[in-house]
Amino acid sequence: MSEKVMELSNGILKSILTDALVERPTKASFDEMTQSGVYSIGPENVKSGYPATIFEYGILIVAVAELFMAQIYIPHNWMAGQHLLAFRVAYNGNFNKWIVLPQSSVIIQS
Repeated sequence: MSEKVMELSNGILKSILTDALVERPTKASFDEMTQSGVYSIGPENVKSGYPATIFEYGILIVAVAELFMAQIYIPHNWMAGQHLLAFRVAYNGNFNKWIVLPQSSVIIQS
């Protein structure tokens, strides 16, 4: 690979990854957090849109590519009966329902 191609590739990847890893201001609803980045989640600032039976403190990672968006919610903790992780996708602003992974989906915990 030529040096010019390498520089161009690095520039593209840097802009994509930098945008995706930026901490964004939290909104009142999961539906409003639609810009690529990482959001701090807690019941004191997020009032609606939580996945069912999941710990209310965590982080939301959002990735956007034109009309497609993915949201991944990772709670800081979980208790018996709560889910470990939730994700959903949207196309052209229309969200699918949350998909949640139960604690029983853990194969190895160390």
